Amino acid sequence: MKKTLLLFVSLLMTMGMFAQSKTAKFDFTGESAYGMTLLSGSTKEYNADPTVCTEGDVTLTLNGQTRWWKATNGNELRFYKGADMTFKVPEGNVITKVELTAKVPAKFESAVGTYANGTWTGSANSVVISTNITEKNTPISSAVVTYQSSSAPMKKDPALSFSETTASGVVGEAFVAPTLTKATTAAVVYTSSDEAVATVNAETGEVTLLAAGETKITATAAENDEYNGGSASYTL
Repeated sequence: MKKTLLLFVSLLMTMGMFAQSKTAKFDFTGESAYGMTLLSGSTKEYNADPTVCTEGDVTLTLNGQTRWWKATNGNELRFYKGADMTFKVPEGNVITKVELTAKVPAKFESAVGTYANGTWTGSANSVVISTNITEKNTPISSAVVTYQSSSAPMKKDPALSFSETTASGVVGEAFVAPTLTKATTAAVVYTSSDEAVATVNAETGEVTLLAAGETKITATAAENDEYNGGSASYTL
């Protein structure tokens, strides 16, 4: 009985440590966004530099020229040349993942951790993600930050990656998909962003081309006890 009780207490402690992972979502698509003024048209205005946004324990500081912009398919946060965003959590915590919903995620980068396909992974109290554009602007619609106590066990990077980020095929002919590599032990689910163009087998990733057009094939793995969740995609 004593041994069983000790095992039960140990299990509860382990579950408690993994449960320390939290998320905060910064959303710029709605009718209000952290006190920023919604801009449009030929305005020459920008957000204040810096602009600080807060979600729970997480702060997001916008540096350089940024605009909260009135867009056709939902409002967005635009970054211009030299602008960046800094995510920070309270002392004693670390950020393990930042997921950007961006039209062109390749136009962002980070000097710490790993950034790929719109997702930053690593372990840091403060994370800077900057633009690498030379002209115009690049927008995001949201940012989800995952963080945890720095004393909690660190989960590993799922390391999802396709061998190619773009691919092409011919309707009616067999399509050979880019190769997916992963470190995570979690199962992968495949999806197609436009099933009128191509469908994909959710388990195997086998693609069937149906019509001319463009779609994004995404492989997503859920978080488990050892690895963070994550995704990778290629454009077809």
